[in-house]
Amino acid sequence: MEKLIEIVAEILNVDKANISPETSRDDIPAWDSFNHIRLIAEAEDQLDAKIPFEKISEIRKVSDFLNYVKRK
Repeated sequence: MEKLIEIVAEILNVDKANISPETSRDDIPAWDSFNHIRLIAEAEDQLDAKIPFEKISEIRKVSDFLNYVKRK
């Protein structure tokens, strides 16, 4: 979760102290469609996640990314 929060903070240019698993797209104005795609790409790259194209729009909050991170 910590790495995911770091990714979100970096891409959206917000303090990671202001991000929680429940932080949603509606909470951060910078979380627009462009940055949403950037978040998807970074989560897939850095967290070994695989997010199906048809599920991208279902990611509404930070914790939703965890559904696609491979458990080791």
